[in-house]
Amino acid sequence: MFGEDNDIEHLVGLMETANKSDHQRYTMLWNSCIYASTPRVIFVARLLINDTDLAQPNWRICDLATMLVQSASGVDFGLKDKQTTDERDVAMKKAKVWLAKNPNP
Repeated sequence: MFGEDNDIEHLVGLMETANKSDHQRYTMLWNSCIYASTPRVIFVARLLINDTDLAQPNWRICDLATMLVQSASGVDFGLKDKQTTDERDVAMKKAKVWLAKNPNP
């Protein structure tokens, strides 16, 4: 994820638009960003953390977003590989609180 913060914000805007009109493009866009090892991935996670669609069997997009925030922030929200949806929901809620308190990555 190269560029300035406003470039990343523009990319997230494109994802928001694609999520409403072109789900395949939306998926392609977020998939191209989530493996970046930069705190800027938090910009993308802010959008994805509310998406409850499945990304993989038994893992929702919001679970992946929680993983991104946990990894990029260095804060342990309690997300682990083999958890129930309810357990992942607890971690997701903690990540959402952290995102609200930390508006910039």
